[in-house]
Amino acid sequence: MTYNPFMVRSLAGKPQKSLAGWRFSSVLATLIALGIIASGSVQANTLLVRKDGSGNYTTIQAAVNAMAARDTVLVGPGTYAERITLPSGKSGIAGSLTTVMAETQGTVETQGFDTGNCNYLRIQGFNVSVPTNSTNPGFSLRSSHLEIVSNYVHDVLTHGIRGFGELSANHIAGNHIANMGYAMYYSGYELARRIQRP
Repeated sequence: MTYNPFMVRSLAGKPQKSLAGWRFSSVLATLIALGIIASGSVQANTLLVRKDGSGNYTTIQAAVNAMAARDTVLVGPGTYAERITLPSGKSGIAGSLTTVMAETQGTVETQGFDTGNCNYLRIQGFNVSVPTNSTNPGFSLRSSHLEIVSNYVHDVLTHGIRGFGELSANHIAGNHIANMGYAMYYSGYELARRIQRP
């Protein structure tokens, strides 16, 4: 038998953990848990949205409401007659963004997004149009450290993408904009922007 300083032998000869062993295990488990919390390495989840009910949710907003910070919402094909608003408490961190994306680019139609107070957020691969009786922009950007990429924004009465307030470090690239009042209105700092008209 291999010697273990945290094991003692009972009168019956079977190894048993000593009190010191239990204390060591308890301290080790606590240190590991604190290390995970301190390093921010908590596992992010992927929530699936499917109109046919085969995913976790059937609407994008329900999945966004349920997601935790740094999770990913992956949306299956279809038309979702909803405008998605990111609630508070969903912000990612640098290097680990909260993400809402189409499973296959160009196969998901929505009525737009409002980033709310969600920072470090990526929205990717959606087709966005707004009902003709609405003055909402396709994307309402109200937060910072956003990545708005590879979306097709079309048939919007007002703005395809509009920034509200003082925003910073937002990356807007590879978006196609067509048939709207204004492509983009934005005031802020450190904007990386590339808009393509089809």
